[in-house]
Amino acid sequence: MTQGLLQEKVRQAVPHIGYRLTVKLAEAGIIQSIWSPNFDGLTAKAASQSTLITAIDVGIDCQERLFRRPKRSEPHLCLPARRLRVRSVEDTTAELQQQEKFA
Repeated sequence: MTQGLLQEKVRQAVPHIGYRLTVKLAEAGIIQSIWSPNFDGLTAKAASQSTLITAIDVGIDCQERLFRRPKRSEPHLCLPARRLRVRSVEDTTAELQQQEKFA
């Protein structure tokens, strides 16, 4: 699968029931953070459809937000692989070594 085709599939993806139920748990105040290794953006997409919460995206490129104390209506979306959504899916050795400095 080429990178362009993969990116198009991810862009068109729709959050399934698991993502939507997780958002419902956040809306009810049962959970305050959602941790996911996924780079598909579906957790954020599901949260963006909510009128009750405003999800705070936390990733390797904005990890300082993790220390921000969220309000009840602001769950953290902790997505360590967030940079993959905005950059290439391929990693070079130099990029992986640079990433390790932030981890």
